[in-house]
Amino acid sequence: MTPSALAAIHHAAKSAVLAVLSLSLTQLARTGSLGRYIEPQLELGVKLSALALFALAVFRLWIAVRAWQGDDAEADCGCGAHGPAAGPRPLAACLVFLLPVALGLLPPAPLGSADAARAGIHLHGAGAERPASVPAPSAARSLDPDY
Repeated sequence: MTPSALAAIHHAAKSAVLAVLSLSLTQLARTGSLGRYIEPQLELGVKLSALALFALAVFRLWIAVRAWQGDDAEADCGCGAHGPAAGPRPLAACLVFLLPVALGLLPPAPLGSADAARAGIHLHGAGAERPASVPAPSAARSLDPDY
Protein backbone atom coordinates (compact mmCIF):
# COMPACT_ATOMS: atom_id res chain seq x y z
CA MET A 1 0.00 0.00 0.00
CA THR A 2 1.38 3.39 -0.93
CA PRO A 3 2.03 6.00 1.75
CA SER A 4 -0.59 8.32 0.26
CA ALA A 5 -3.24 5.58 0.39
CA LEU A 6 -2.29 4.76 3.97
CA ALA A 7 -2.52 8.45 4.91
CA ALA A 8 -5.91 8.69 3.19
CA ILE A 9 -7.26 5.72 5.16
CA HIS A 10 -5.88 7.19 8.37
CA HIS A 11 -7.55 10.57 7.75
CA ALA A 12 -10.81 8.90 6.67
CA ALA A 13 -10.88 6.84 9.88
CA LYS A 14 -10.40 9.98 11.96
CA SER A 15 -13.16 11.66 9.97
CA ALA A 16 -15.48 8.73 10.66
CA VAL A 17 -14.82 8.90 14.41
CA LEU A 18 -15.55 12.64 14.48
CA ALA A 19 -18.71 12.18 12.41
CA VAL A 20 -20.01 9.38 14.65
CA LEU A 21 -19.44 11.49 17.77
CA SER A 22 -21.19 14.45 16.15
CA LEU A 23 -24.14 12.39 14.95
CA SER A 24 -24.57 10.69 18.32
CA LEU A 25 -24.74 14.08 20.07
CA THR A 26 -27.18 15.29 17.42
CA GLN A 27 -29.37 12.23 17.94
CA LEU A 28 -29.44 12.82 21.70
CA ALA A 29 -30.43 16.45 21.13
CA ARG A 30 -33.15 15.56 18.61
CA THR A 31 -34.75 12.94 20.83
CA GLY A 32 -34.69 15.26 23.84
CA SER A 33 -32.64 12.87 25.97
CA LEU A 34 -29.56 15.10 26.09
CA GLY A 35 -30.78 16.51 29.39
CA ARG A 36 -30.46 13.06 30.96
CA TYR A 37 -26.69 13.22 30.55
CA ILE A 38 -25.74 16.89 31.00
CA GLU A 39 -26.96 19.94 32.90
CA PRO A 40 -29.53 22.10 31.07
CA GLN A 41 -27.17 25.09 31.16
CA LEU A 42 -24.64 23.14 29.07
CA GLU A 43 -27.00 22.01 26.31
CA LEU A 44 -26.25 24.94 23.98
CA GLY A 45 -22.50 24.37 24.31
CA VAL A 46 -22.84 20.66 23.60
CA LYS A 47 -25.01 21.36 20.55
CA LEU A 48 -22.43 23.83 19.25
CA SER A 49 -19.65 21.33 19.89
CA ALA A 50 -21.56 18.75 17.84
CA LEU A 51 -21.64 21.26 15.00
CA ALA A 52 -17.89 21.88 15.38
CA LEU A 53 -17.19 18.13 15.43
CA PHE A 54 -19.13 17.71 12.20
CA ALA A 55 -17.20 20.57 10.57
CA LEU A 56 -13.93 18.94 11.64
CA ALA A 57 -15.13 15.60 10.22
CA VAL A 58 -15.87 17.22 6.85
CA PHE A 59 -12.48 18.96 6.84
CA ARG A 60 -10.69 15.70 7.75
CA LEU A 61 -12.56 13.91 4.96
CA TRP A 62 -11.41 16.61 2.52
CA ILE A 63 -7.81 16.01 3.67
CA ALA A 64 -8.33 12.26 3.11
CA VAL A 65 -9.58 12.83 -0.43
CA ARG A 66 -6.60 15.06 -1.17
CA ALA A 67 -4.22 12.45 0.23
CA TRP A 68 -5.90 9.72 -1.85
CA GLN A 69 -5.39 11.80 -4.98
CA GLY A 70 -1.71 12.20 -4.12
CA ASP A 71 -1.96 15.90 -3.25
CA ASP A 72 -0.75 15.67 0.33
CA ALA A 73 0.66 19.03 1.39
CA GLU A 74 1.99 17.63 4.68
CA ALA A 75 4.08 15.01 2.88
CA ASP A 76 5.47 17.64 0.48
CA CYS A 77 7.26 19.62 3.19
CA GLY A 78 10.11 17.08 3.30
CA CYS A 79 10.57 16.92 7.06
CA GLY A 80 9.29 13.33 7.30
CA ALA A 81 7.29 13.90 10.49
CA HIS A 82 3.77 13.99 9.05
CA GLY A 83 3.04 10.37 8.20
CA PRO A 84 0.37 8.42 10.05
CA ALA A 85 1.58 6.94 13.30
CA ALA A 86 2.21 3.22 13.29
CA GLY A 87 1.43 0.71 15.99
CA PRO A 88 -1.43 0.25 18.43
CA ARG A 89 -1.50 3.83 19.78
CA PRO A 90 -3.66 5.36 17.00
CA LEU A 91 -6.10 2.46 17.23
CA ALA A 92 -6.30 2.85 21.00
CA ALA A 93 -6.94 6.59 20.63
CA CYS A 94 -9.81 5.93 18.22
CA LEU A 95 -11.29 3.31 20.54
CA VAL A 96 -11.20 5.72 23.48
CA PHE A 97 -13.32 8.18 21.50
CA LEU A 98 -15.67 5.47 20.23
CA LEU A 99 -16.29 3.99 23.69
CA PRO A 100 -18.90 6.64 24.71
CA VAL A 101 -20.70 6.11 21.41
CA ALA A 102 -20.74 2.34 21.91
CA LEU A 103 -22.06 2.75 25.46
CA GLY A 104 -24.69 5.16 24.18
CA LEU A 105 -26.06 2.45 21.90
CA LEU A 106 -26.96 0.31 24.91
CA PRO A 107 -30.57 0.72 26.06
CA PRO A 108 -30.90 2.64 29.32
CA ALA A 109 -31.62 0.38 32.26
CA PRO A 110 -34.30 1.51 34.71
CA LEU A 111 -33.20 2.33 38.23
CA GLY A 112 -34.04 -0.24 40.83
CA SER A 113 -35.53 0.94 44.11
CA ALA A 114 -32.26 0.38 45.98
CA ASP A 115 -30.30 2.33 43.36
CA ALA A 116 -32.86 5.13 43.40
CA ALA A 117 -32.74 5.39 47.19
CA ARG A 118 -28.94 5.49 47.09
CA ALA A 119 -29.12 8.30 44.50
CA GLY A 120 -31.48 10.29 46.73
CA ILE A 121 -34.59 9.70 44.63
CA HIS A 122 -37.66 8.74 46.63
CA LEU A 123 -40.21 6.74 44.67
CA HIS A 124 -43.66 6.78 46.24
CA GLY A 125 -46.54 5.08 44.51
CA ALA A 126 -50.16 6.18 44.81
CA GLY A 127 -51.01 3.49 47.35
CA ALA A 128 -47.69 3.42 49.17
CA GLU A 129 -47.38 4.51 52.75
CA ARG A 130 -45.49 7.73 53.24
CA PRO A 131 -42.82 8.03 55.89
CA ALA A 132 -43.63 10.40 58.72
CA SER A 133 -40.96 12.82 57.52
CA VAL A 134 -42.65 13.28 54.11
CA PRO A 135 -45.84 15.37 54.32
CA ALA A 136 -48.76 14.43 52.10
CA PRO A 137 -49.47 16.90 49.29
CA SER A 138 -52.53 19.03 49.81
CA ALA A 139 -54.59 20.84 47.19
CA ALA A 140 -54.54 24.09 49.15
CA ARG A 141 -50.74 24.27 49.21
CA SER A 142 -50.39 23.48 45.52
CA LEU A 143 -52.78 26.31 44.54
CA ASP A 144 -51.00 28.85 46.73
CA PRO A 145 -48.80 31.06 44.45
CA ASP A 146 -46.33 31.76 47.28
CA TYR A 147 -45.68 28.05 47.87
